[in-house]
Amino acid sequence: MIKFLQKAKRKVSLEDYVTIRTKGIAEYFFEAETVEEIISALKAAHDMDLPFFILGGGSNTIFPSYYNGVVILMKMSEFEIKKESSGVYLLSQAGAFLPRVARKVTEEGGVGMEWAAGVPGTIGGAIRGNAGAFDTFINSFLQKVETLNVNTFEKNYLSGKECFFNYRESIFKKRKDLLILSAEMKFPYGEEAKEKMEEILRYRQENHPSAPSAGSFFKNPQVKPDFFEKFPEMKKFKEKGFIPAAFLIEKSGMKGKSVGGAQVSTKHANFIINKGGATYEDIVKLTEEVKEKVKENFGISLKEEVEFM
Repeated sequence: MIKFLQKAKRKVSLEDYVTIRTKGIAEYFFEAETVEEIISALKAAHDMDLPFFILGGGSNTIFPSYYNGVVILMKMSEFEIKKESSGVYLLSQAGAFLPRVARKVTEEGGVGMEWAAGVPGTIGGAIRGNAGAFDTFINSFLQKVETLNVNTFEKNYLSGKECFFNYRESIFKKRKDLLILSAEMKFPYGEEAKEKMEEILRYRQENHPSAPSAGSFFKNPQVKPDFFEKFPEMKKFKEKGFIPAAFLIEKSGMKGKSVGGAQVSTKHANFIINKGGATYEDIVKLTEEVKEKVKENFGISLKEEVEFM
C-alpha cells in the first residue's frame, strides 16, 4: 500500500489517456511497469474497497466525468519477434502498442497484422476484444495468453481455444477476474503484406474521421435470412451474414446528429466523435438516441463495441 501511494497520482484527468479525449477525472491513477506493480495497485484497490480499471491504449473506453476508483495504466510494452522456418513468432507484453507491433511483424514478412495499421490500441486490448478488420481477426494467430487473476494474483496460461473467441468477444470480457499480461502469436509468411498495410492505412485516412473518437462504436449486428426479405435494399450484405452498423445508422438519418460536443461522424456513421468539449453524458445520450432510431427503423438492437465505465 505504501509503495502504491508513493507512486499513485490523485484526481488525474484522463483526457490524454483515452482516444476520445473526454475530461473524466480518476481518483487514483497508477502507471504499472511490472507485474509486481500491477499486483501492488490491485491490492491497494482491494484495501480501499475501490473499483479498478486496467487501461491500455484508451480506445474503446468511455470514462464518466468522475471515476471514484483506481485506473491502472498498463505500461508493460516490450515485445520480441523471431523469424522461424514456419513463420514469424511474436512474444508481446499486453501494453505493446498495436500499430508498432503490426508494422514490425509485417516488415519481417509475417501476414495477419495488416489490419492493425492505424489502430491506436494495445495487444492486450486487441486480444480481449478479439479485434480485427477486413475479414482478419487476432485470434487466428494466437497460440497462448499469459493471465493474472486479479483476486488471487495467480498467473496462468490459456490456449487460444480456452479464450472462447467470437466476434468482438472473448473469455476476458466475461471473466473480469482475468487480466492479460502477455501473449504468444505466430504469423505465416506471405507476399504483399506491406502493400496491403499501406492500402489499409490509406483507406482509414480517407474514410475514418480524424477527430477524437473511441474507434468503431457499435458491433455489426448479425441478422436472420428473413431480414433481407423485409429490407431488400440490404441484400448486398447477405453473404456476410451481418449488416454494417454504419449503414443502419446512416439509413436511420443519424449521420451528423449531435448532442453537446458529441457527434455521429459525417465521414463514417459508426464513429461518435468529440467535436469539442464532449462529456460522458453527451456520449451516453447520443448513443441511446442512435440505438432507439435504428431499433425503430429496422427492429435491430445495436450493441456497443466500446465500454462505458
